[in-house]
Amino acid sequence: MLQKRLRRVELEHFTSLSSCVGVWAVRSRTVAKAHSLDTRLKVMAAVDEGRGGQEEVAAMFGVSSRWIRRLVALRQQTGSLELSRARRGPPRKIAGKVEAKLDRLTTQKPDATLAQFRRRLGVDASLTTVWRALQRLDVTIKKKV
Repeated sequence: MLQKRLRRVELEHFTSLSSCVGVWAVRSRTVAKAHSLDTRLKVMAAVDEGRGGQEEVAAMFGVSSRWIRRLVALRQQTGSLELSRARRGPPRKIAGKVEAKLDRLTTQKPDATLAQFRRRLGVDASLTTVWRALQRLDVTIKKKV
């Protein structure tokens, strides 16, 4: 039954973000959502209790046996079933020492423009990146009138 719903979701054309049956549909492609911690705990309890092999437990909960193998490996590696909250994407261009330097620059010359801050930092970053770094530092830019 779940397979039918998922198939129907795949066939429909989505033009905006909507959620349905544990699947996010984004611009005519489906992206699976992560299973909740509660589901992970229930599946692992069934595996630990020996209610059947991984294939049978997968069929009981409507998940794949490959997902169960990954879940078992995650528990062996980390001792937990929680998702990793590691930062994704490229590393920040303004972080660490450069961010500390930006903080010092804002106290020395608070009325400098974003372009001036970028030039003084000596980083190859956009003005938006400098602005976001200032927001992380809770610095507001106000020009003298």
